[in-house]
Formats: sequence, C-alpha cells, structure tokens
Amino acid sequence: MFPYTLHKHYLMPIIPILIEAHKLWAFVDSGATFSILSIDDAHRIGIDWEKGRRQMIVVGDGSFIPNDHARRVTFQQILIEKRV
Repeated sequence: MFPYTLHKHYLMPIIPILIEAHKLWAFVDSGATFSILSIDDAHRIGIDWEKGRRQMIVVGDGSFIPNDHARRVTFQQILIEKRV
C-alpha cells in the first residue's frame, strides 16, 4: 500500500513506477480505462505523442473531456516499486 503523495498542494495517489527501465511517477486509478503521461515522460520512454488521435474521455462525474493526442501503447515491462 502506498501513502498519498503531496503534489501541487494536494494529496494524490501518485506512485513511482518503471516503464522500460525509465522511472516516472504515475497517477493510480484502478477504475480508469486510460493512463495519462506528461509530454516529458512520453519523450523519455519513446512515445511520439504527436501521432495520437482525438479521443473523448469520460471522467468521474460522467462528463467528457477531449484528448487530442490519445495513443494506444503496450509495454513489455512495467514495475511498481514497493515502499517499505
């Protein structure tokens, strides 16, 4: 179990993960269909985010938000670091 992380003055479920040997912090939402990365993180792990397509994403309150750079990406290795 991970404690919430203070991020921009809010406690959030953000945890450290490794994707293809690149360490980043991920927002954990077990019910989410999509995961969102920053542009910097996408560059670091080799995702060309500009080749994405427009996708309407449903958020928690049922409303939709547009995402103009949605990409389907499959990774061979994702590790979640265990905090002690």
